[in-house]
Amino acid sequence: YKNQEVVLKESGIHDIESRNRFLKESSFLCSLKHPSIAEIESIFIQSNQFPTLGYIVMPRYENGDLQEFVQKNKVEIDILKRLFRESLEGIAYLHQSGMIHSDVKPENIFVSSDLHARIGDFDVSKNLKERLSKISATLKQTRIGFTIEYAAPEFFENEPSISTKSDI
Repeated sequence: YKNQEVVLKESGIHDIESRNRFLKESSFLCSLKHPSIAEIESIFIQSNQFPTLGYIVMPRYENGDLQEFVQKNKVEIDILKRLFRESLEGIAYLHQSGMIHSDVKPENIFVSSDLHARIGDFDVSKNLKERLSKISATLKQTRIGFTIEYAAPEFFENEPSISTKSDI
């Protein structure tokens, strides 16, 4: 793909409603332009028949995610501080754009070849305006859509109050 390695993020599409949701959400993700956000190269749907799969095409970061980068390398403290700052800047941009990532963790922050942070893995990202009430309802019923080890305390309340603070 354009002479570079990419990653395909797969999403199940079961009906016309889930297809439209996939197209709307992935198109929104394509519109996000920030140095600390992983760029979406393209989106596509495998078939017009249901069930099918939708794909988001993203660059493959050769340094991997933040967790594996730190485990495999002796990283200078100044680089770690910069990666942390860039991650926070990316999260702030997501929030200003009306998004809650809801699964911020080292495995979802990628390290570029020039050692800069890129937030990715938007499988469970939430559009604040349209989906906040759905998040609360889903969490009450299933408690899924996030990584338990990194989840904010409000994810576990009887009446979850998910907000941008949940990403911090």
